[in-house]
Amino acid sequence: MERLEDDAIRAFAEEHGWRPRPGREGQLSPVAFALWARRCEIENGWRVPAAVDAADLPDQVPDFVRVYWQGFLLLLGCRWLDERYRGRPAPFTHDWASAWCGLTLEECKAARIHLKKLGALIEASEKARYAKRWLPWRRS
Repeated sequence: MERLEDDAIRAFAEEHGWRPRPGREGQLSPVAFALWARRCEIENGWRVPAAVDAADLPDQVPDFVRVYWQGFLLLLGCRWLDERYRGRPAPFTHDWASAWCGLTLEECKAARIHLKKLGALIEASEKARYAKRWLPWRRS
């Protein structure tokens, strides 16, 4: 597999809605860079995401909730390719989810509330410095 150039990964992330934080123009953190690079490789068929054991959502959930859920599972599939993170909860902030899933911040907030009420999105006791960490509900 060929290594993608930094500019190509940044461009891919920007195409999907990623925007740098003020004062960090054009910079992806090392973790964010790795996740966007893995997603690019997956979407181009160069890599397969890690398996994520998650139950399906009920049919009646709104489309934006389903998009958010699928984005969260893709994030885990990218993150869990690294053995250090496999099976561990992941942060999924509204800002990150908005870019990653192509949703508005309001849709991300509403989707998280909906998924928490369903019991699909489980807040882990393990927290990141800046965000809560999440796991999906498991298949029965």
